[in-house]
Amino acid sequence: MNVVIGIWFAVAGGVALLTGLTARDRVRRLRRTLIQYPLADGRVIERLCPRPLRRSAAPAVGQKVPVWYDPADPTDVLVNGWDGRHSDRMLLAAGLFFLLLGLVILFGH
Repeated sequence: MNVVIGIWFAVAGGVALLTGLTARDRVRRLRRTLIQYPLADGRVIERLCPRPLRRSAAPAVGQKVPVWYDPADPTDVLVNGWDGRHSDRMLLAAGLFFLLLGLVILFGH
């Protein structure tokens, strides 16, 4: 009986984990906004970036936001505060928890 419960929790956790990862990737692909940022040499880069999912984190048009980029590749950019969605992280955490719980039940004897 413990084997069946362990397998069930592991499968359910794995599905939740994959769902959370897929949701995060899909949202990043679909929600874009144009940002502009100057480089040290004076060039201005325009880049489509994922929009923040929380309305409170979304900047107004023309608002300045902190941007970090790799000087070797200025198109590799990170915009402050736009790095994720709490519900996706909770789904990932729950999926990982149930996956580990299932494995403990399955192999814990």
